[in-house]
Amino acid sequence: MMTVQDIKDAVKDTEYDYYGIRVDKIKYSVGDIANNSHQLLQDPNFDDNGELIYPYVGNGLYDAGELDGTSAIGFRPDDEESINFAINQIKHYFSIGDNIHIIAGDYVETGNDNGEIIVSDSVVLASISK
Repeated sequence: MMTVQDIKDAVKDTEYDYYGIRVDKIKYSVGDIANNSHQLLQDPNFDDNGELIYPYVGNGLYDAGELDGTSAIGFRPDDEESINFAINQIKHYFSIGDNIHIIAGDYVETGNDNGEIIVSDSVVLASISK
């Protein structure tokens, strides 16, 4: 598991506007641009004919399409409380994959989950296996 110090070390000497931590199936390398995430819904949506609007992808989730960036739990690199929040929040995503990444970028949108940001053209700053 990443520690606060691991995260501080990963982001030092960088100049991005936004930082996040995420769990993924993919094992990225430092410097990679992470793939865009997909909006996953827990409840099925149906059209007027009773057909599913979004495809079922397993684990009780439905894929509502690609987002404009990579989903992560945001944190402020100079705020240990914010980093601890992100570390604790990503534990909810451990069933998604075995890799933990620190990503960064200069443009974000707010996501639906608590603390979630969607980082456009996110750069991988650190990667470890959980």
